[in-house]
Amino acid sequence: MLVPVIGIVQVGRQAHADRYTYLPLIGITITIVWLVAELTERWRFRKQIGVLASAVVIITLSACAYHQTAFWRNADSLWPHTLAVTTDNDGAHLAFATALFAEGKTEEAIVHARAAAEIRPANAGAYGKVPVGLEGKALDGAILF
Repeated sequence: MLVPVIGIVQVGRQAHADRYTYLPLIGITITIVWLVAELTERWRFRKQIGVLASAVVIITLSACAYHQTAFWRNADSLWPHTLAVTTDNDGAHLAFATALFAEGKTEEAIVHARAAAEIRPANAGAYGKVPVGLEGKALDGAILF
């Protein structure tokens, strides 16, 4: 159960994945909850303050989640936002290139595929997207890439 999260065996681009943080955070969360329970044990309005604090946290997180859903509508909103808030993200460039090729936006897709290849030259996927995206079109673009 712990092998994926301890980092000895890396699967894919594990260094950038937040999906492995949930298991280690269970212990930290339990510790924080017990600490807060101990510190607030003698408070007169403990339950009311707890309910109010919980409501504030839930409302705040709900607002943040609602805001984020705007970026997850489609590839045209997700990948430009991802590229705007990260640097040297070859995966986002490559995914955006794939989406642009599917939409027939070949020139813009090639720009993003090239950017992915420049960021991480060992990424074979970046070199494979352009010929596939240019299938049935002029091959000069694929050769130049």
